[in-house]
Amino acid sequence: DPNKDIKYCAVYPKFGFGVKLPYHLQDYCVLDMLSEGVFGQVLHCLKPTSAETVAVKVLKKEGQYSLKRELAMLHRVQQLDPEKCHVVKFIDTFVWNDNTCMVFEMLDCSLIDFCKRRKKRPNLSEIRVIAQQLLMAFEALGELGIVHTDLKPDNVMLVNCKNQPLKVKLIDFGVAHLKSEMKLGSSHQNIYYQAPEVSLGLPLTEALDMWSLGVVLVVLYLYQRPFSGSSPYNKLRTISCVVGGYYKDTLMAMGFLNLLRKLLHVDFSKRITPSEALQHEFITLEYFEENQDEYVKQARDLMGGGTPTGTIKGKASSSNQPYNRSIKIQNVSKNPNLMTLMCQVCTISIPETEN
Repeated sequence: DPNKDIKYCAVYPKFGFGVKLPYHLQDYCVLDMLSEGVFGQVLHCLKPTSAETVAVKVLKKEGQYSLKRELAMLHRVQQLDPEKCHVVKFIDTFVWNDNTCMVFEMLDCSLIDFCKRRKKRPNLSEIRVIAQQLLMAFEALGELGIVHTDLKPDNVMLVNCKNQPLKVKLIDFGVAHLKSEMKLGSSHQNIYYQAPEVSLGLPLTEALDMWSLGVVLVVLYLYQRPFSGSSPYNKLRTISCVVGGYYKDTLMAMGFLNLLRKLLHVDFSKRITPSEALQHEFITLEYFEENQDEYVKQARDLMGGGTPTGTIKGKASSSNQPYNRSIKIQNVSKNPNLMTLMCQVCTISIPETEN
């Protein structure tokens, strides 16, 4: 009952723009403020005629300078199927009180908020499902010539934690660029997710999104930023010990590390592409045993099975050899092979481990 919702929202205090709720933005009734940033706010709104709830992004006047590019990107993204390509659905745009408003489908919560709700980080099976969807999103964007440039956990939203567990969508195309228009200084990546070519002043390509994806996957598993330690050696030990150590499914852990190495290749020209990553064994599970966890099984069913469908046709895997099933990791710090692999992941040099 939309009238019930409108009545309920009247108890909220004064809203950020100095109005009392409920307040009507054109055809929408403001229920709450979801978030606030430098250039605007995101509102939880209701359309009374249909009882549909949406997210309305209201840009402040000082944030209007980037509006044309963002709208152009959103109209391009509208060409994609938001469900199959895992991108947020853009619904409408209008002007309110000289502020441009953009209407999107209502999503549930960010990846980080999801982890906080559960009070635990995702396991590798869950990370695999999330990675697959983001790779499908980047592959679809690549076909449109779009580079997102701002991938971070806040810009990956779960659709519905209860009814569609682990289904995610990519949001926020405010600093996205056309691949053909990428130039030095055009990237606004968060420093923790910033590809090395950005700070080195090298040519910018869609490969910078793959670096950011690699960092996001590590953040999900470690529940901390991997490249914020006091020294390269300490950063490496953190990743090595937590990602590889004591994980019961060693085969999947090695597959995860191998994919990270390809995502975090310091040479952007050699970094794995979305299409190639979708054929990686960690994603396809070609060499891995199926995880029997019911939660993950349900998520896989919602995703249409364990492997991508309708995205890649007949593309061979870049790796022809299965991982060594005999590997048993007891203590990563005493496993020089894994330490060497993590050196390749981070593309840095570390002292040799003591026997």
